[in-house]
Amino acid sequence: MKYSAPVPGTAELELDYEELFEAMDRHRRRRHLTRAQACTELLVSPASWSTWSNGAPIGGESALRISLWCDRDLRDFVKPRAKAVQAPAA
Repeated sequence: MKYSAPVPGTAELELDYEELFEAMDRHRRRRHLTRAQACTELLVSPASWSTWSNGAPIGGESALRISLWCDRDLRDFVKPRAKAVQAPAA
């Protein structure tokens, strides 16, 4: 299941949690860190890492910390919100 949440102050954008998690994991591998070491640097629990790896949303504070840790701007992980498809009126 894929989760998304609106970026504060906007209705048309959302944070791409999957892309943020992938960037975090790539950065970890590039630095040759274990997941436990990365969690220690990020001040997050291994349980959070595991939950995020399954597509759960990443909270705002953690998302900002992750983007900074990856030396990226959090706006790099914002995408247009998918429009809900409505069934035609009967």
